[in-house]
Amino acid sequence: MSRQVALGGVIGFLVTVLFMAVCQRNEPASQPPPQVQRVTPMPVDNRPKALPMPHRPPAAMLPHTLEPLNLEGFDAGRR
Repeated sequence: MSRQVALGGVIGFLVTVLFMAVCQRNEPASQPPPQVQRVTPMPVDNRPKALPMPHRPPAAMLPHTLEPLNLEGFDAGRR
């Protein structure tokens, strides 16, 4: 089993190296850098204001029918 693992590792490494070489060879020629675009900062007065979270009462307890089922030993007799 260890020979198979080693052989798989070597083959995987060779496939990875071959794939990287093909990708680098097919890479397009260097392109000119993108144009720089200046952005003016937004004035402080126009920024949206943070609003406080509305108060909500705690959620009510779940009804008994929505509680998770206890299935321990459910299929013990069917084995």
